[in-house]
Amino acid sequence: MQDFLKIVPGLILFPFSIYLAWKKLGVKVAASITFGKSRTLPSRITDVVLINFKDKPVTIFAIYAVMDKLISWEVDRFDPPIVLKPLETIRISTTPYSQLWLNTGVFEPDVVGSKNIEIFLVLSRKVVKCKKLRHPNLQHIKAFASYQNAIKHADDINGVVYDENAAYAIVYKSETGTKTAIVDCSGFICSNGDFWFNTLPAEAMHSTKHLETYLNNVDLARQRYLTSLENGHLFLPMRQICAVVPLLNPLYKPYCHVDIEYT
Repeated sequence: MQDFLKIVPGLILFPFSIYLAWKKLGVKVAASITFGKSRTLPSRITDVVLINFKDKPVTIFAIYAVMDKLISWEVDRFDPPIVLKPLETIRISTTPYSQLWLNTGVFEPDVVGSKNIEIFLVLSRKVVKCKKLRHPNLQHIKAFASYQNAIKHADDINGVVYDENAAYAIVYKSETGTKTAIVDCSGFICSNGDFWFNTLPAEAMHSTKHLETYLNNVDLARQRYLTSLENGHLFLPMRQICAVVPLLNPLYKPYCHVDIEYT
């Protein structure tokens, strides 16, 4: 009896040992992809979510997609390679491209018509096929069956989201790159401090032409003031206006939404 009691802990721990060993053997990664298209870029895989089911790191040199088991293309390549940590979930925003060429013609993945797109990871010594991962749909979950579903909608310009209180978008270049500031219907400039004033007069809000003229005149007056300073001790953020875009607002003349990209 005593001998049996001695081996009981081992019998209990044995399944856990097998489970922990299994968590470290092989590579098991699930992938979820997001498609996107802009006015100046083709339809492509814009984001890839990877989930590592194993308790070991995975070093990834490239991600490939295969459609309908016929056509493959490189989604992204990493130099240096990225490391998916044990049991980690990461989201990768892929590098955009202008075109995909297949034989002698341009190839654009049919993201709507084809549902059979598989994701492969290029590792140091092998290529691993990812398990398909789909985002849960609350409409198919019984707990949410009795609820009405409110759907989110986002209007944005250059990645900056706005609502019906927005009147204009000011696209400008500063010392840190190209940025977009939203002007609300009261004339307040929602920016990160690149403007040394934060409110526009009513006369500047009549049209894009009035707003562009006002901003240019203010910049000219600012430059004259800076040059009049002997020591130049007053610091004002430097910027260059690229465009003023009208946004959809019921308080003003309705405009079509315009997406503008600046590089």
